[in-house]
Amino acid sequence: MKKFFLVVAVILVVAIIAGVIYVYTNKDKLMGFAIDQTFVAMEGAMAAAVPDSAMQDSVKTLLLKAKTGLKDSTIDQQHFQNIIVYFQQAYKDKALDSTEVAGIMTKLNSIITPQPQE
Repeated sequence: MKKFFLVVAVILVVAIIAGVIYVYTNKDKLMGFAIDQTFVAMEGAMAAAVPDSAMQDSVKTLLLKAKTGLKDSTIDQQHFQNIIVYFQQAYKDKALDSTEVAGIMTKLNSIITPQPQE
């Protein structure tokens, strides 16, 4: 019986080590997947909140620029994290209104547009 538990313990340890190695070697792919899913959720919620198709296109364009900036590391991740927190607070009621979308777009535009150097 002790051998059985020892074998199970060894298998669990090997599985945990394999999982850690997998995550470490694929961290870029996993981060890309997480970024893609975040933007899909944001785009769906924001596009549903604005009825105008031109505004929906500008939302999609702005989110695409933000996604590209995050993947290229041209956007500061801390600033984007602040936008995600703002989005989560605005989306607590499972719906966004046009003023919340405008606020998110303003914040996104401020981190995408290069700030003048002093």
